[in-house]
Amino acid sequence: MIKFSKVLFALLAIVLILSISVLVVLAVKLPENDAKGTQQEEVVVKQTAKTKAKVQEKKAYYQISNEERELLARLVHCEASVCGTQCKYDVISVVFNRLEAGKWGDSLEDVIYYKNAFTPVLEGKLEKTTPTKADYAAVDYVVKNGPTLPTYVRYFRTDYDFGWEGYENYKVVDNVYFGYFEDWERGAW
Repeated sequence: MIKFSKVLFALLAIVLILSISVLVVLAVKLPENDAKGTQQEEVVVKQTAKTKAKVQEKKAYYQISNEERELLARLVHCEASVCGTQCKYDVISVVFNRLEAGKWGDSLEDVIYYKNAFTPVLEGKLEKTTPTKADYAAVDYVVKNGPTLPTYVRYFRTDYDFGWEGYENYKVVDNVYFGYFEDWERGAW
């Protein structure tokens, strides 16, 4: 029994010595690893700063004036004030899609004031409305990032589908129907 205890004690002593040796080796290597880790962290921080600078340098998808921003915010407020953010993006995208199509005019003002194009214009509500921060934010988002709808989606209507011949629904958001004509050549009415 004494012999077994001595062997067990010797094994425990060896394990203890090995454990201490491993800790010493790790302690010696830790500062080196720590320095490398710090250098790596600095590189990551520098890369992150460069990435942020590139993002800030990115130009907006559309370039518009303050007056055009105001006009779009008023229109989206009139057309989608009770709708969610995505619907507002989509309404604004329809306006830009019409501008790019060229059939409604050469400026945002031309597109918005095109004959019978938007109900708030027909009813004289556009100039009387006051946009919210959410309306401006929606305009700013689309101006910065581009349209949220394909370029061929150029129509929307609340509550029901147009039912026009050749007209196709693209999607419905917050009870607003967005659509297009199968024949792309059809456009402004």
